[in-house]
Amino acid sequence: MPSSRSAVETIAAPAVRAPRWRRGFGLVAALSALVVSTVACTALIIHLSWSWTAQQNVADVVDQLNAQIAGSVRRELQGLVAATLSLQEAVRSIFAEGALMPTEPEKRAVLFLSLLRSQPGVSWVSLGLPDGGFVGAQRQGEHEIDLVEVERRAPPVLHVDHYRQTTDGMLLRARETMATDYDARAEDWFRRAVEARGPHWTQLPHLPNSARNAITTATPLVVGGELAGIVNIAIEVDRLSRFLTGVRIGRTGSAAILDPSGYVVASPDADTIRLQEGHETPTIEALAARDAMFRIAADYLKRTGLEVTGITQPMQMMVSGDPGGRDYFIALTPLDFQGWILATVIPADDFLARISSASHCCASPGSCVTSRASSSSAFSRSRRHCANSTISRPR
Repeated sequence: MPSSRSAVETIAAPAVRAPRWRRGFGLVAALSALVVSTVACTALIIHLSWSWTAQQNVADVVDQLNAQIAGSVRRELQGLVAATLSLQEAVRSIFAEGALMPTEPEKRAVLFLSLLRSQPGVSWVSLGLPDGGFVGAQRQGEHEIDLVEVERRAPPVLHVDHYRQTTDGMLLRARETMATDYDARAEDWFRRAVEARGPHWTQLPHLPNSARNAITTATPLVVGGELAGIVNIAIEVDRLSRFLTGVRIGRTGSAAILDPSGYVVASPDADTIRLQEGHETPTIEALAARDAMFRIAADYLKRTGLEVTGITQPMQMMVSGDPGGRDYFIALTPLDFQGWILATVIPADDFLARISSASHCCASPGSCVTSRASSSSAFSRSRRHCANSTISRPR
């Protein structure tokens, strides 16, 4: 009998041991899957929340960057405007106080040449005369100045003296004389200054011997109660465009200064600078056709119906600008001068690409380590459970 029971136990033991092992292994597998899924969900939640926070931080960084860019452009513009108005008042005061008469050509020429040399950002110093005549000095490049005079005799004559700056002063290189029909009294800058009875800004002024795009401020010169002329100081706007070429807009962004009439005042685009040198002002649409980055801002303005005149406070938004799904930050900032605004476009990839790359680099190793740790832990628990089952089996 005892031997019979022993045989039964010997035969039955494997039948009992197999189900215990399978149940133990299934429990360990379920726990391992639970641990891995919990870790994966936690990592995903952390990754998504961190990515969202990173994007918000990037928006703040872009906002600060745009504020710095706008501040830089505004300071440059304000400096040019301040220098122009100061020079205008200096010329007006010299003539109005009688230190020099507008009818003294030689002294007048020396004055204009000296004043223009003292202000590198100014392009023209000139005087429109009551009879329609004109006298002025125009900067030509970094080292040359033209002295321009229109005599309203019969017939009117234009004189142009070409000077070059040397270590000994201004050297006369050449002199030209030609017929002209220029009459200062018919020009917008002259008429508007007379009507305003004070300083008045005019875009695209028509000046003799010049086809360059400019903005000018003109003010009446009154001597002895009579109009003695209109003092006119001009800034050629391609100088602002060249300034923008030196401003870094993120890594690959772009910028432009726009006026309320829908034209581009300044842009680092090389074709725009050439057009400005040729007395042409590109429209927003024309610049958008050449500059793919600026096209993002132009399309946004067109799509939303937003006018330059309606932008009175700084604005920033992130838009999807191309079929590839790339995002862009657009900033529109008033420059507090003549209704001009600064439009900047910066690809989000300039910032988010690094964050996304860092996120993948951090997330992938972490997930692998966590999975391996969970698998190792589960495998260890499985082996311990099997060992315990073997040791505790009935004899």
